[in-house]
Amino acid sequence: MSAFTPVTIYYWPMFGRGGATIRMLEHAGAPYNHVSDMPSLAAKCSAFGCTASDNFAPPLLIDGDEHISQSTAVAMYIGNKCGLNEGITNPAKAVQHLSDIVDLFELGVAGAKNQGGTALKAYLEGDRLPKMLGNMERGIKGPFFFGDSPTYVDFYLCASIDWLDFTLFDRLTAEKSVDHMLTSYSKIRGVVDGIRALDSYREYKGPLKTASPNFCAKDEVFSEYK
Repeated sequence: MSAFTPVTIYYWPMFGRGGATIRMLEHAGAPYNHVSDMPSLAAKCSAFGCTASDNFAPPLLIDGDEHISQSTAVAMYIGNKCGLNEGITNPAKAVQHLSDIVDLFELGVAGAKNQGGTALKAYLEGDRLPKMLGNMERGIKGPFFFGDSPTYVDFYLCASIDWLDFTLFDRLTAEKSVDHMLTSYSKIRGVVDGIRALDSYREYKGPLKTASPNFCAKDEVFSEYK
């Protein structure tokens, strides 16, 4: 990809919410710089005091004159730049899927977890979660969201589930024998398995991990999950 202009990703030293973007760059073999030190982040993001920026918090992408934040927008931009948009004839539909992923995993599951184990159990066993998962399942053509090739939506879904597995579900399954919420949704699982099977994912040898242990659910969540 000699014609690919190198981009700079400002984000913490982990995959996290920048995971989809970094995984796509790795998959495309595209040159990029990853900046993660706090002084550099503070110089670019208004959340940390930069009054010259309209980018609130990382992940932040800088590509020439373009400065883009919000994980979904950054993933969409990089997906298009890397050519990971095959089959997306209506970008608005891709935005819908990205928003559904955020609603389901960040606002839904992670939001319930942040309220404690009792609230998490009620959410996982309630009727809203299967409705949202069923809706997402119906939106996947197979094996990926838009057909045979992975797009930025697929990378975003996998990164979101990677985060939840690391910070919550691996331990929840081990200690509470809770079935992974995706067990019954073959298309969603197919997307995740498909991304995790890519050489760029399996053979990644860089320094980044999914998340810092500091982001894992606290012991109290599991003790309250009864």
